[in-house]
Amino acid sequence: MLVKDIMTTQVLTIQETASLKEVIQLLVEIDISGLVVVNAAEEVVGVITGKDVLVAFDYLQQIKAPIKDYVSDGVISVSEESTVEEVSRILVQNNILRVPVLRDKKLVGIVSRRDVLRHIYKTN
Repeated sequence: MLVKDIMTTQVLTIQETASLKEVIQLLVEIDISGLVVVNAAEEVVGVITGKDVLVAFDYLQQIKAPIKDYVSDGVISVSEESTVEEVSRILVQNNILRVPVLRDKKLVGIVSRRDVLRHIYKTN
């Protein structure tokens, strides 16, 4: 099965110019653990997680700073045509919770560990 068959297509993103406070608000209110970060052209530039925010706050002791310098860059991503097995391996080998699905640097979806587990459960 392919990523396009199990990915979530409604993905919340945040602009790289947003503040740490804006990230915290979304993480807490929506009860999520991370956000895909995009630039003005809507290209994926990274991911920011609750851990990234805690590291930034520990260093800065404030939450007004832009997230740009605290985004996990070098984003690991997959395409819609990647297999579920490939995504599962990527999630485990890199100890990450989610992987963005890109088409021409643009976000088209996201696959989480939960999505992969749901697929395994339904097909076995």
